[in-house]
Formats: sequence, structure tokens, C-alpha cells
Amino acid sequence: MKFLRASWRLLRLLGHIAKGLWIVALRFPSLSPDQQHARVQVWSLELLAHAGISLRILGQPPVTGPVMLVANHISWLD
Repeated sequence: MKFLRASWRLLRLLGHIAKGLWIVALRFPSLSPDQQHARVQVWSLELLAHAGISLRILGQPPVTGPVMLVANHISWLD
């Protein structure tokens, strides 16, 4: 059963990557930079979901100025 679930997850990931390449090749030229950024964020969150990874953000990231952000690495997913 684990093999089937892993195979299904891999197929979904590959399909999602193919969809992302299609969007970049055909849709990105007609989008504004803000729309491109939004597409990348949505695509990335969907990729994490397909891989079975949940994103958890603690705190509020800075919105202005030069920033050096340091993260506490808990696993290889960081």
C-alpha cells in the first residue's frame, strides 16, 4: 500500500511540475510582476501539499528595509 501511495504522490508531483512549466512558458509573458509573484506562491503551496508537507509560519516577517532572516533548522525540509 505504501508503494501505491508513494507512486501516486510522485505522479501528482510530476504533473504539478509539468503544469508549472506550462504556466511559465505560456502565461507568464502576459502577466504583471505582481501576478507572476502570486502565481509562484500559489504553485509553491500546491507543490508542498502534493508532497504531503504543511507550511507553518510563526511571527510576522518584516515588510521593509534590508533584512537578514535567520531560521532555526529543524529538518532537511527547512
